[in-house]
Amino acid sequence: MKKLNIFLAVITLTIFYGCSTSSRDNYIGYWSEDEKKFSKVLEIKKEGDKLYLKSLEFESPAIYNKEDKTLSAEFSNGLSSITLILNLLDDPEKMKMSIGNKSTSFSKISKEEALKHQAEYEAYYNPDFFIGEWKSETDSGSPLKIIKEDNNYYYVGGLLGKYKMSYNTKTNELKTNIGFSTLTIYRSGEKEITAYGKVYKKVK
Repeated sequence: MKKLNIFLAVITLTIFYGCSTSSRDNYIGYWSEDEKKFSKVLEIKKEGDKLYLKSLEFESPAIYNKEDKTLSAEFSNGLSSITLILNLLDDPEKMKMSIGNKSTSFSKISKEEALKHQAEYEAYYNPDFFIGEWKSETDSGSPLKIIKEDNNYYYVGGLLGKYKMSYNTKTNELKTNIGFSTLTIYRSGEKEITAYGKVYKKVK
């Protein structure tokens, strides 16, 4: 009889603990964007009684909605604000992120996997990749030449001279203004970049 009472007590405590654990805690952890070989890791962490969304460029408090069991956060770029909605799917290891009418799916990963993903992402989008000369098959002009001096990147345009470039870590783009136009370069493959709407391969 005593064994039965202990067994029932354990079951009661287990049920109570499961029910008292907030659904919002299921969001806590590391998340990787699906269908992307290289993507930033999203971390959802708990500090005290508050949740926070954290990535490479931002950290923001998140609000849990008990009614629809979603998590929301707001970001501002100085000109406008963006509301991000996170929603766990039937599989607790899957999550959907929605911004306006666009959505992206995520999968939960371990801390070790998150560190590996982050290292791979940073290596792939290292701006040093752009250094060199690049030629397009559809352009008979001179190659695009990117150099690095004192941790700064420059576009060398022959008679046009040398232009300092800025690297945007959010969009992973190199940019510079040449006269009234803007040159934007981004990595579009293992050994290629895209600029002026054309694909360029490294030649030097």
